[in-house]
Amino acid sequence: MTSKRLLIVTDFPHIGGAERVVLQTVSHIDRSRFSPIVIAPREEKFSRELRRRHAEVELLDLEKLKRDCRLVFPVLLTLSRLIKIIKRERIDIIHANSLWTLKFSTIASIMSGRPLVAMIHAYPKIHSRLKRFVHILTRRFCYARASSVVAVSQALRVALIEDKAPSEKTIVIPNGLSPEWFAEPVSSPKGEAKTILTVGRLHPGKGQQVFLKAAAIVKESLPNTRFVVAGNEYKTSLEELGFRHTLDSLVQELGISDSVEFTGYVSDLRALYDRTSIVVLASFEETFGLVALEAMARGRLVIASRIPGVTELVKDGQTGLLFEPGDHEDLARQICRALSDEELATRLSGAATDSVRGEYILTNTLKRLEEAYAGALGQD
Repeated sequence: MTSKRLLIVTDFPHIGGAERVVLQTVSHIDRSRFSPIVIAPREEKFSRELRRRHAEVELLDLEKLKRDCRLVFPVLLTLSRLIKIIKRERIDIIHANSLWTLKFSTIASIMSGRPLVAMIHAYPKIHSRLKRFVHILTRRFCYARASSVVAVSQALRVALIEDKAPSEKTIVIPNGLSPEWFAEPVSSPKGEAKTILTVGRLHPGKGQQVFLKAAAIVKESLPNTRFVVAGNEYKTSLEELGFRHTLDSLVQELGISDSVEFTGYVSDLRALYDRTSIVVLASFEETFGLVALEAMARGRLVIASRIPGVTELVKDGQTGLLFEPGDHEDLARQICRALSDEELATRLSGAATDSVRGEYILTNTLKRLEEAYAGALGQD
C-alpha cells in the first residue's frame, strides 16, 4: 500500500501545546501509511524542531493573516500558495490543526478536491454580533466540510457541538504521550527545599500571576520552597509583548525574587519535571491540559485549576488536587497541604501515574487519528 501524503496545516510559529502534539505526531505516525508535510508560519523553533525530526516543512504564514484578514489580496495570495503546495506535493489528505487554519484548509479542500480532517485544540469564541454572523457563514460551513472534527477532550467536544459542529462526526481523541514519558519516574527530590513548577506560554490566561501570588503566601510558612516558571512570552499578530515585564514587577512587589526562577523555553521537560516536587496548572481555560498529563506520567503531584478539560484528567483528592480558578489563596492552601502531608502527595501522584499510563499512550492516539484519516479517504 502506497503511503498517503498528509498535509498538517498549523498557524503558530512557536512551540505550544498544539505544536507539541504535531511534533509527536510526525515523529511517531506510521509512515508506511501516512507521509506528513507540515505547513508552518515561518522559520522559528517549531519549524526547526520539525526538520530535526525529519519532517518535511513548507513555510506559509497563516498567523499574520489574523491581523490582515480583512484585506482581500493577502488572503487570496495565501490561499493560492496553499493550493499550489497541495498540488505540487500531491497531497492526499489535509489536516487542519486549529479553528483558524480550518477556514483556509476548507477552501483549499474544496478547490483541490482533497478530503479534510479538523483537529481542534482551543474553545471556539464569538465576541460580537457581527462575528456571530460571520461565524454562521464560515465555521459552520467548515465543520460540515470536514470528514471528522476531532476534539482533544469531552469538554471541547461539547463546546464544538454547541458551536454547530455536527455531533455525529465530532469525536474525541485525547492527546497522548510517547512511551518514554511512562518510563519509571524518578522519585521526588528529598529534603526540606521543595520545588514548585508551572509550565506554559507566559500569558495572563495561563495564570502565572496567580502562581506567583500563591508563592508569596507559601513562602511565609515554608521559606525554603523554590518556585520555577517555565515558558516564554511570544509576540503574535494580535498580541504585543509585555506580560513578562508584568510578572517581573509582581515578583519584586511581592518580595519573592530570591525564591523564583524564570527558565524561559525548556526543550527537555521530562528532566525538568523530574527535578520538581509539585506541578501547578493555574490556567483560566484549557481544553485538555497537556502539562498536567506530562507531570502525571512522570509521577508528579499536580495541583490544577478546577476547569473543564483539566478535570477530565485531574480528579480532586484522587489523582491530584484542584483549586478555584484565579484564587491564589486557595492555590497556596493546596500547595501547603501537599508539602506538609508527604503521604498524601505520594498517594495522589502514584494514582495519577496509574490513571494515565494506559489511556493516554501515544500509540492509541495515533491509531485513532490514522483511522480518522483512513475514513476521510474512504478506506476501511
